Amino acid sequence: MIRHRARRAFLKKLKRKRKRQKLAKENIEREIEELSRLQFSPSYQAQQAKELELAALEAKERYNLNYNVTFYSERNEELWQEREREAQRQWEENNRQKILLKQREEEAQDVHEQQSPDLPPWHLPPPPVPIPTVIEQVPYGPTVSTVMEKCSFFRKTGACRYGFLCSRLHQYPSPYDDTIESFNIADDQDVGGLDEPIDNSCLVLQIPKMFTHYHLDLTKHTGSEDQDSGLEVDESQLLSDYHEFYHDVRMELESRWGKISVIRTCRNLADHLRGAVYVEFSRGPSAAWDAAEACNGRWFAGRQLTCTVVRLGGGWREAICGLYHRGKCPKGDLHCNFLHVFLNPGETSNDLQKTLWRHVGRLISPVDNNSHSDRGRSSTVKSLSNDSSSLTHRHHHHHDRRKTRRQSSSSISSHSRSSSPIGHHHSSRSKNNYKNCRLSEYHSHRKSKRNKHYSSGSRRSSLSRSPSTSSVHKKHKKHMKEKSHKRMKRVNHFLVLFSAQTVLIRHVSKENCTDMLNETRSAMILPAARILKQKPSIWVEINHAVAKYKPVNLGQGFPDILPKQHVLESLTMLGKPDVSPFLHQYTRSMGHPRLVNVLSKLYTSFLRCDRKLYGESGSLQVDSFGPDREIDPLNEVIITVGAYGSLFTAISALVNPDDEVIIMDPSFDCYAPMTVMAGGVPIYVPLRPQLDDGEELISDCWKLDIKELESKITSKTKVLLLNTPHNPLGKVFNREELESIADVCIRHNLVCISDEVYEWLVFPPNHHIKIASLPGMWSRTLTIGSAGKTFSVTGWKLGWTIGPANLIQAMQLHQQNTVYTCPTPLQEAVARSLEIELPLLNTHESYFNEMCALIEPKGRNMVKKLNEIGMIAVRPTGGYFLVADISKLHVPSNELDKNDSLSYDVKFNNWMMQNKGVSAIPMSVFYSTSNQHLGSKYLRFCFFKEDSTLNSAYEILKKW
Repeated sequence: MIRHRARRAFLKKLKRKRKRQKLAKENIEREIEELSRLQFSPSYQAQQAKELELAALEAKERYNLNYNVTFYSERNEELWQEREREAQRQWEENNRQKILLKQREEEAQDVHEQQSPDLPPWHLPPPPVPIPTVIEQVPYGPTVSTVMEKCSFFRKTGACRYGFLCSRLHQYPSPYDDTIESFNIADDQDVGGLDEPIDNSCLVLQIPKMFTHYHLDLTKHTGSEDQDSGLEVDESQLLSDYHEFYHDVRMELESRWGKISVIRTCRNLADHLRGAVYVEFSRGPSAAWDAAEACNGRWFAGRQLTCTVVRLGGGWREAICGLYHRGKCPKGDLHCNFLHVFLNPGETSNDLQKTLWRHVGRLISPVDNNSHSDRGRSSTVKSLSNDSSSLTHRHHHHHDRRKTRRQSSSSISSHSRSSSPIGHHHSSRSKNNYKNCRLSEYHSHRKSKRNKHYSSGSRRSSLSRSPSTSSVHKKHKKHMKEKSHKRMKRVNHFLVLFSAQTVLIRHVSKENCTDMLNETRSAMILPAARILKQKPSIWVEINHAVAKYKPVNLGQGFPDILPKQHVLESLTMLGKPDVSPFLHQYTRSMGHPRLVNVLSKLYTSFLRCDRKLYGESGSLQVDSFGPDREIDPLNEVIITVGAYGSLFTAISALVNPDDEVIIMDPSFDCYAPMTVMAGGVPIYVPLRPQLDDGEELISDCWKLDIKELESKITSKTKVLLLNTPHNPLGKVFNREELESIADVCIRHNLVCISDEVYEWLVFPPNHHIKIASLPGMWSRTLTIGSAGKTFSVTGWKLGWTIGPANLIQAMQLHQQNTVYTCPTPLQEAVARSLEIELPLLNTHESYFNEMCALIEPKGRNMVKKLNEIGMIAVRPTGGYFLVADISKLHVPSNELDKNDSLSYDVKFNNWMMQNKGVSAIPMSVFYSTSNQHLGSKYLRFCFFKEDSTLNSAYEILKKW
């Protein structure tokens, strides 16, 4: 029964199938017949023709369009080039017309000057102008206030850059007294200043701006502060021009007023000394006065001369800048207030120096170097007891000695004095006007070796050995130990002004005494207090020692091998002429666009939170860097001047005064100074070794005590500084340690500055983990990297910081007012190098993997070699430094430095450099003062060196 039903069902199914096939066949035949009928119908053929025509029109339009675009673009290019050529021709024509016009104007001006009866020729001087006589030029007589100090520069050089606007007295010599003892002080005046001993000063003829030269005028018109900033001048030509001037002037002056003892011409660039000529005549001051009267108002080289007579109070030796002719004048020709003189014909700098130190041309006798320590400054103010009787006695005593010395050693003959009408007029004038002048107290500088200094640059007078003066000396010693305001109250308000040669005592009030003491203190300019607190860097001392002893340098952290070839090519290709000119100009202040873009691509994957450990983005904390997030290159990356620049900018941008910064000891030596310069307070937490018996000594044995860390945190703590891989230990912080640190930062709301410059130098099986990739840490972490450590180009000084936009913006505000931007070519070269490395990341061809494979065996070999000589070396897990325990090595104690203030590792390293020829870095310099004992038995070595360098060090150490 079942089989019969199945058969009937099968037959029905087969019948339906055949029926469908028949219907389909019929439909196909019907469609074919319909299609064949339509193909031959006129309407269908017309439709097909229309479609073909439209297609042809469309193809033609496309062809015409493409042709027009090509044609017009070529045409536009030709038109643009034609316009450029036309513009170039027009520019050249305009320049030619300007040159021709200027030449025609000059020719017309020359013709006008030569033919015009109203204007003098250009080479003739302008009409003479009335110039006052020598007597009318200087303020003789009682024209100064009651209390006024002499201008020290005018006293020494006869010129002052402030001229008549100077607040101090410019004391001119009297034309009625040809001796050196005339004083323009009335009876009721009290002039504070220091008169000179007779054998030091001299009266000379001064002719300002007599010698002119285009080099001197050029620097004047450029307004440059640098004496060498003008056009280059042939020194030999300048001296040749001066020597011609010298012979002409000297010949004329000697033919009229007798032999010249000294003639000097200034080559200073300041207005008050430029081209000034100083002349001292053998006949004495009378010849100077006669020459000044005769030459005043005369014409020379197209200008009218203004002559006067001035006194060089300290003689030629104090007037001439001795440092200039030794090439050591710090102020240069433009700013120095002393005479920079030309060398006369046949004279050398050594000849001039010898002349200044001998008694030639009325020059002063040599004194010790301390007498010139305060050139041009006010003498230091000190107090002295009142002893009027002793002072009166000494005054007459010195006055008699001066008269005797004048009679025996005066350079002016009695014949010239008696024959001069000026000397006759002086007798009556001195009797009327200068009868009651009080002469300043002075003493001989030859007794200065017995003096003691009251302060740097000042000298105490050696007064007569009398009972009164001995009491004065005792009081001075007593007052030296007390504060200045108390000292001023106990001396009856008498003031002593000391200089290199003289001393003046006068009565002043309490207020004036205190004011003058404060003025003297203010003359010493000190650096900022935050700078004075800084200690000298260990690297400066190491550099000096390495240069001195020439050891094998395993201390400083720089490789002595060339970087990768593509890194060098990335830089050298920027020097080709076909590169964009903008690559040699300023770039974006926060970083070159190409570099920040490639850094964002490189670090995005390393900063994302691990999905396997922390889940998807929805389950993470708000402040985390999610697995799907990208770094914003324009707002979350900043380029700095090396990792140093990143650290300084980050700390300065975040730390307020008195904010505390957590630093892990040992630490890189710049962390604490940068914190102090920002006004912060460094708080140190040490890493301590935790060793088990039989365990290999590796850098990861140094652990951070989290409880100790939390105990150091207060309400003022703001920043925690982290360094991984660690310098100097070579420690790589693992995930558990970083999570503990991150938990502390989150709970106490701290900002973490993570110094990760050695991130690519982590030896397997260790892995570098960025603390910013942990949950909740992205918004409070600044990650610092370095191109110098990445590509072994430490001299490029290029670094970067990656972090949240608000912190990066703070760094940008600081950097824009310090360095503004970093070198564009170096940023471009680093960007190109990273773009080459980016697709090779995590492959064997990557430079980062090659570098690790190259460095790790060097570190293991150094550990082995140091252990063989008796040191206990610590195997690093990252970076290119290792530390070694030196406590087991025997060093003769008598050969070590005896300075107890130095720690043992410093003494040992100094001894090793001098006696063994190998240099390292003492570990104590990486510790704070309170934890310095933890590093006193370790040295740090760098093993990223050429094999030849390391082998040289090993050969030396074998002979220990």
